[in-house]
Amino acid sequence: LFADRSETIKESSGTAGIAAAMAIGVRRGWLGPEAEVSAMKAFEGLKTRLTPDGFIIGTSPSNKHQGGEVFQAESQGIIGKWTMGLFAQLAAELDPPKQ
Repeated sequence: LFADRSETIKESSGTAGIAAAMAIGVRRGWLGPEAEVSAMKAFEGLKTRLTPDGFIIGTSPSNKHQGGEVFQAESQGIIGKWTMGLFAQLAAELDPPKQ
């Protein structure tokens, strides 16, 4: 909805989900090294959105209850559990456990 408006707040959950998918693709050999570079850039960017207690700000929920489009375009969003899960998956895929 706001992808073409650079003045809006950046959204975290979509970034985390796409980056996690890219990292999964790299780890399984489906995508090349350029995808890993992009996933790592997204990871570094998402780390800047972490709060002091370890949550990620910037998730845009459905805009029905939080103030509509104005909320999504101008607020820092909410802390979404799904964003944290996607961020954790991204971290795990970028640094898989050593066997």
